[in-house]
Amino acid sequence: LAAMRVLWMIVIDEAHVIWEWRDFRRGVRNIADLVRSRAVTVPIVGLTATASPATVRRLQETVCTWDVEVRASTVRISTSYRVQWTGSEAEAVAMTVRLARSASECKRAIIFCMTIGDCEFIARSLLAAKLRCMKYHGRLTAVEKEAADTAFRGTDKDAENRAVIGVCTAGYGLGLDISEVKSTIHFGGARSVSEFMQESGRAGRSGAPCSSGATCTVVVCEDVMN
Repeated sequence: LAAMRVLWMIVIDEAHVIWEWRDFRRGVRNIADLVRSRAVTVPIVGLTATASPATVRRLQETVCTWDVEVRASTVRISTSYRVQWTGSEAEAVAMTVRLARSASECKRAIIFCMTIGDCEFIARSLLAAKLRCMKYHGRLTAVEKEAADTAFRGTDKDAENRAVIGVCTAGYGLGLDISEVKSTIHFGGARSVSEFMQESGRAGRSGAPCSSGATCTVVVCEDVMN
């Protein structure tokens, strides 16, 4: 395409995953090598809402052909943040269910879990509490993932089958832009500040101020922290 003069620029969205996710996402491992192997002469730009200084340097060295770096504020006026401390894992699960119920009464919510086991357990707890939810993690089949994504995005014509709560691991929601997501809940925290900022950014897409906008709650168990 570049040789035919119909390709003027390559833009890689969510570029941080090239390095931060390369250990467990096969599809992003070879992007840098692929771009370089084609001897591309057009500008290559990487876009991301969150990237550590180290990740930015690696992208500039291996992928992006421009040395220009443009930054914007990470302050999100549409989102308020809070931490809920609990004394035991059982209390943490109960708190997560209560927060999910409260969030689902207004709009949709996403619960992030650090492990597949936690994801499965929280999903079962929500279903036991009669809350419509879907689960999404790496051990699901492609068909199961598509069904879960369809249910949460609200493209299912049958409203009764729509999931108002998504329970997932870190991989879900990258680039997800649904204004109805008003709450994110982190069960046990996140693996890094960068990952936390990415995940909490799934809510608050409506642009409303935090008084009427989105909430991001981290549910922490003191027993686990200790």
